[in-house]
Amino acid sequence: MFFHSAAFGGRAREDKNSKNNNTFVLVSYPIVHEHIDSLRVFVYFHIPHSSLQFIKKESAFQAGYEANLSVQDNHGMQKIHRVWKDSVLVEDYSGTVSPRRFVTFMTEFAAIPGEYRLLSDVMDLDTRDIAEYSQDLDLSQYKGEVILYPPIILEDRNGDWGFTKGKIPVLTKAVARSAGEITVHYSGRVQSGNAKIMTVLDSKGEGNLWKHEQSINGKDNNFTLNLNIPDSVLKGIKFSLKAFLIQKNNSVSKSVDFSLKKAGISTFISDISNAIEQMRYILEDDEKLKLKNSKRKEREKLFRSFWKKRDPSPNGFNNELMEEYYRRVHYANEHFTSFQPGWESDMGMIYILFGAPDDVERINSHSERKVFEAWHYIEINRNFTFVDENGFGDFRLKTPFFGY
Repeated sequence: MFFHSAAFGGRAREDKNSKNNNTFVLVSYPIVHEHIDSLRVFVYFHIPHSSLQFIKKESAFQAGYEANLSVQDNHGMQKIHRVWKDSVLVEDYSGTVSPRRFVTFMTEFAAIPGEYRLLSDVMDLDTRDIAEYSQDLDLSQYKGEVILYPPIILEDRNGDWGFTKGKIPVLTKAVARSAGEITVHYSGRVQSGNAKIMTVLDSKGEGNLWKHEQSINGKDNNFTLNLNIPDSVLKGIKFSLKAFLIQKNNSVSKSVDFSLKKAGISTFISDISNAIEQMRYILEDDEKLKLKNSKRKEREKLFRSFWKKRDPSPNGFNNELMEEYYRRVHYANEHFTSFQPGWESDMGMIYILFGAPDDVERINSHSERKVFEAWHYIEINRNFTFVDENGFGDFRLKTPFFGY
């Protein structure tokens, strides 16, 4: 039992003001500046089409938005304020709700080392709904004789995004690879003399995969370089990259975690074993038996076969049903985690199976010191009541649900 159709209607009814459910992504990257006492910061807005209200316009659909970005120092003084106002036009309805269609734009500013706060918002010009997001930006660490800025994983995208033309930093949960290699951008500052960057790539479940050393030639003490990680070493889904900048007696390090998009695997999945465990609500008895009798190396193949028979569009690159299922798992972990992972909680289970409720009622029982919360699903005529017996947020179904 898994109600997919309710998900896309229900998603719009999730709390848009929740700090864990922003309708856009804001990503910032510090990189080297030509002036020794400054650095550059690239900021990217990434707005999914599904968060905008599209209006039919002749044979197409159009949405409008306004975005704001303010940069404050650690005293609350505004250093920068920028505004964008634009519209987006798509030819068919599927482009208005697709989780893989976005509006992306960038800006940059120069700053001296210090602590900053980014304040941003995006307003839908039709509904006037506003989504807000803030981010602390600690740039105080980027000073000294030897500086290494965080490694930046790049993927292919048409246009100029501040790096090599046709390359953009990864703004979503995983790297999309059109070619075999993964590109990493490094930048920093060194002193005169020999220096090198050592890169170490690890993978969960596979251990150390790759090591690489590269000499640095600093121009005016600054350096930038792109390093390609060969496809042959990219075994797995979730990776950790550590970089060490070494010069004489100075050594600094930075790291970044990233995941790869794999055909047939949701972008919300970083570990196949965990993803299989999270299927417990929809697995059939014979599938559970196959898993129980399988070896570790066979599990990904079984996982793919389970989802292949559930794929509404088997000829496509992505399985939208899988993507929605694990989006719900992710949402459950963000919102319902207490004494156990959110996806294992009663609220998480119901959310995963049925999506966001159409209506929610919460009642505080002062006499019993209990909190009740009722979820109503109007379209399927189902209601679920949860009770928190002790006031610690551990909501349990009042009546057990045996529908899986």
